[in-house]
Amino acid sequence: MIINFQDKLTEDIFNGVSSRYSRKLPSELHKKAQRNLDMIHASTLIDTLKIPPSNKLAKLTGNLSDFWRIKIDKQWAVIFRWENGNAYDVCILDYHD
Repeated sequence: MIINFQDKLTEDIFNGVSSRYSRKLPSELHKKAQRNLDMIHASTLIDTLKIPPSNKLAKLTGNLSDFWRIKIDKQWAVIFRWENGNAYDVCILDYHD
């Protein structure tokens, strides 16, 4: 379950709200981002986010080593901290490897 969001962009996409924040993410990615957020919200085990494989679930490294990532596309990802079956500090960001 998503406990909190790190920013208004992610919260608005999750809630399906069109706002000045949600416009930062290209509109053609809104539905996929919302589906990814819905998957995170419904999950109680991190391993369930490995499916579909296009999520490319990965534990991040460096200064984001507390975070996991699932991809939206080549450029954008949803990152979050995972503790006891819950997602914290959920954020959509421009993140490419």
